[in-house]
Amino acid sequence: MPVVKVCNRYLEKVTWLPSSQCDFNINGHATTWRVNINDNLAFLEYYASLMSADETMRANRYLQVRDKNRFIISRAALRLLLARYLNRQPAELIFEAGANKKPFIKNEVLQYNVSHSGDWIVIAIANTPVGVDIEWINPAFDYHDITGEYFGAEEAAYIAADKAHSRFFLLWTRKEALIKATAKGLDDDLKLIPALDGEHDMDTDILKSNVNWQSCSFELAPGYLATVTTTGADSRLRFFEANFPVGDH
Repeated sequence: MPVVKVCNRYLEKVTWLPSSQCDFNINGHATTWRVNINDNLAFLEYYASLMSADETMRANRYLQVRDKNRFIISRAALRLLLARYLNRQPAELIFEAGANKKPFIKNEVLQYNVSHSGDWIVIAIANTPVGVDIEWINPAFDYHDITGEYFGAEEAAYIAADKAHSRFFLLWTRKEALIKATAKGLDDDLKLIPALDGEHDMDTDILKSNVNWQSCSFELAPGYLATVTTTGADSRLRFFEANFPVGDH
């Protein structure tokens, strides 16, 4: 049975550098950007001007102002960052959907993935497939009903042993980030995605991938956990604070 390796690890300390220290050159790295929604509300009018007609229509479908604002900031941040890496104007970028609706930039090799939760947006950028997931550790979330459906026996025991909510969301971000990186999509095989620390062998037919993967988890901000998943060949990570309007041309 052909297998690929999935390596999960936790980064105890992550240093978020200011955007002024980013050279916007991938050079084999996967770069993670964090964006605080509240800190960017003052730029909403400018951000809205960067969006395509389709993105504007999508933004206007949101009934809640908070959801609409988050969408506008997320799309603008993505455009501003990618434009710097590609040396293009933010409004020029065209996005299309691939397998399982995973988005990509038309006619570009650069890849990205986006996730949001609560007050934060996180964007991962690389030259190879990449996935990212962020979750707010909700202490009131009743995880018990779904643990058996989405987690293996060892994972369920790990969650129940200590700090259950934190451990639940930690493992959840790892599963989500990996399936987003592979464009596999959320399905019945989520339980088979390995999420505990360490190196795991996985059937290529289940993961629909023939390359090795590395998932790095970390505290994105107090009360938030995130995981970035990259291919084994592109596992050097960098972390930046999106001091907006970053990348303004």
